[in-house]
Amino acid sequence: SQTLPLLKSLPQGLAVLELAHHRLDERRFLNESAVNIPPFEIVHNLVEVYEALESIGFPCVLKTVRRTHTQDDYFEIKELSDVKNAQHLFKEGPCLLESEIPYSKEIRVSVVSNGEEAPVFFPIVEKKLLTGRLEGYYSNANLLREEQDEVYRIAEILSDSLAVQGILTIKMKINEFGIIYVTGFEPTTLDDGIYSEVACSMSQFEAHIRGLCGWPLPLVTVLGEWLTVPIRQAQYSLAVPQLPFQADWRFLFYGQKRAEFDENSLLGHVLIPAEDRNEAIAKMISSHIWND
Repeated sequence: SQTLPLLKSLPQGLAVLELAHHRLDERRFLNESAVNIPPFEIVHNLVEVYEALESIGFPCVLKTVRRTHTQDDYFEIKELSDVKNAQHLFKEGPCLLESEIPYSKEIRVSVVSNGEEAPVFFPIVEKKLLTGRLEGYYSNANLLREEQDEVYRIAEILSDSLAVQGILTIKMKINEFGIIYVTGFEPTTLDDGIYSEVACSMSQFEAHIRGLCGWPLPLVTVLGEWLTVPIRQAQYSLAVPQLPFQADWRFLFYGQKRAEFDENSLLGHVLIPAEDRNEAIAKMISSHIWND
């Protein structure tokens, strides 16, 4: 039998990968990078949660130190009576109790580097609650110029500090006073606010591969205004029949409906032209794909 070759190079390095999976180390790194982050405290049991609430306040979120990217690694606390239901998070060890910053905008920005040239930025994505619990992402965030400049400045600082090669996606929130808080980052493309070759001159997937391989990176230009909405297992059977009827929509499927997937498994995205945001949402609702 053939053996796999030894891995001789890990372009992204271990540091950024480890930080992205360990919330406490990630926040320590962000503090050292002199960027704003939501207030938090380390807690080891429910008694310490009650004590920490005096400074953290409501609403807040209790999160496991080790990020698992599931709904089982965090618990929202909106009032004192919620605390007793958060005990299960401590089975994995200590947790973070983090303040939910009141915000007016929630955004994502991706920066990509090939390790040699200056980093290249994707347009800033704005995350919005569309209907009920359904979230979507606008391809151009509605920000002031000084807010845009600060977002890209933060992205460049973090990219340089982490010596990123490939793509880094950073999550941020902006409050009503224009103060930007970094809430996390991932050394990969994310489901929320994903850019494809439909919305940009270069997809995030291509950019990530170019960065990892050390290939040249062209500047990214946005191609129109788009609303990106996820297609999950629950919506797949409703989305496919819409293909003949939505001529200006772009359907991107990454897989097919499968019995072993749960209803929340991501199977693709739909990009809807959004020069008029209200019209885009109205078309989305009238398609009956997302029955929330």
